[in-house]
Amino acid sequence: MHIGIDVRNLTGGSVTGIARVLIESARVLDERGARLSFFWPGRRQASPLDTFTTARHVESVFPQAGGAVAWQFTGLPLAARRARPDVFWGPAHRLPAFMPRTIPLVVTIHDLVWHRQPQTMTLRRRLADAGLMRLAVLRADKVLADSDATARDIGAILGRQDAETLYPGVTQMTGTPRADVLARHGLARGGYALFVGTVEPRKNLVRLLDAFTRSRAAARADWTLALAGGQGWKDEAIRARLAPLISAGHVRVLGYVSDSDLAALYAHARFLAMPSLYEGFGLPVIEAQQHGTPVLVSTAGSLPEIAGAGGLAVDPFDEQQLGLALARLFSDDTLRAGLSSAAHANARRFDWQAYGDRLTAIFETLARTHPR
Repeated sequence: MHIGIDVRNLTGGSVTGIARVLIESARVLDERGARLSFFWPGRRQASPLDTFTTARHVESVFPQAGGAVAWQFTGLPLAARRARPDVFWGPAHRLPAFMPRTIPLVVTIHDLVWHRQPQTMTLRRRLADAGLMRLAVLRADKVLADSDATARDIGAILGRQDAETLYPGVTQMTGTPRADVLARHGLARGGYALFVGTVEPRKNLVRLLDAFTRSRAAARADWTLALAGGQGWKDEAIRARLAPLISAGHVRVLGYVSDSDLAALYAHARFLAMPSLYEGFGLPVIEAQQHGTPVLVSTAGSLPEIAGAGGLAVDPFDEQQLGLALARLFSDDTLRAGLSSAAHANARRFDWQAYGDRLTAIFETLARTHPR
């Protein structure tokens, strides 16, 4: 079976959650004997996809001005027509325009931030996501979602009631978490709450920082909050809150960290805090739970579904409730032990082999039954 895959999400500087899912998806498909064609917008970049020696890399180069638009509407569909895969997959919200109807199309939708939390996006990104996602869902022969919450959103907002939930696996971080990572970042084992994600409005960091500050002062405790993740957008209010907390040593801003450092940060954290305004999946939740680390999540989007019994869920708009939950997780050993015990079992739900089996079956069925 020949599968064409849009890999535009690997062209950025850092490996995002969506990029991780794309890489591992390609790996499990490769292991099952699929022939893969990766479609790049421009010269391909070094990536884990280079380990798939039987894969074909298809490059489409356009001038910098308007390059992304030209590739979406001209370069990608023309290259895909020439390659003629049995199935074409858009693993992140997009499908090429003007594809022949003889090639079945599959799209994976990770979230609908542009509709659920539009104010957290730039105008350009919001308009692009709304338009291209609607087009992809309209044209797709099969729509996949990362969670039941996202599948419901696809039905309610985009009118596709047949979206199928397919939980991605979450790769276990290998190796023994190194304690020297904490020393390098000025952290003490078990003495900090951890946030992992891009610093942007949807992550609800202003409320998290305010709730943390108040609960820390009320408890007169020496708690620390560590933020790991790249810089985002619309972050002026976040930076204003951060400045005095950084100066006081109450918050550590670590920036983007390597996987090996991240494993240590997860393993030695008192808990993970992810009170987002909306998530379509929530990869850090499962990464933390693989280390037995309790998680604090919001009741928004997919987070309660993904965290399962290993998570404590709060209203992301209720700062008082968030502060009380932070205080409980810092101080209540029994609560943390219960969440930690449930964490490992919950994390096992997200298995790459089960995901690969189902994804392969979906592609094979479409390749076999789609009208030619």
